[in-house]
Amino acid sequence: MSITIDLPAFDDGKVICIAAARARFAVAKCSHRNMIVDEDLAEVECQDCGAKLNAVAMLARFASEESRWHRQGVALRELQRKLEEKQRCKCQHCGKMTRVRP
Repeated sequence: MSITIDLPAFDDGKVICIAAARARFAVAKCSHRNMIVDEDLAEVECQDCGAKLNAVAMLARFASEESRWHRQGVALRELQRKLEEKQRCKCQHCGKMTRVRP
């Protein structure tokens, strides 16, 4: 038994090459985490893929990552402070704050 399917007319204007689409919208394969910095030539090169990198873009990336690490550190210290507060309670006898035994 055979089934026939009628396809619409072929229009070259709406057809794209899948390889070109993948290349255009593909996420970069290398995240450039390991870099070689040449201070004399003022160049930055990815140690993994060998790509020449924009030094200013790398400085901006480092600054944003450092800011993120700082914010996470502040948040972790705040969580630690809240946890320590939960490990203390008010004594029913003397009214002082004492540590709770684990």
